[in-house]
Amino acid sequence: MTRRDWFRLFKNNDFKLDHKERSGTLKKLENKKLEEFLVQNSCQTLVELGKSLQVDGSTVSKLLITLEIIQKQGYWVPYELKKRDIERRFSTVS
Repeated sequence: MTRRDWFRLFKNNDFKLDHKERSGTLKKLENKKLEEFLVQNSCQTLVELGKSLQVDGSTVSKLLITLEIIQKQGYWVPYELKKRDIERRFSTVS
């Protein structure tokens, strides 16, 4: 919900927050569904995945980040560091 929506609710004396769904909460079920969609077709766009899950593309993006999945050459794949990347990160921290 936007600030405008909250303002409208509060202006109408609607202060009940417990019965309203929160748009920012990610469900574990969506993670599982997303993984299933990616197994079926790993070259879908964020918009296509969002339509399949009936959520916004930004929500899909957040889910992909939590699942550590990135897009390489048009396909969604698990993010894996190569040995040189691990060494570079280690030397940067040291």
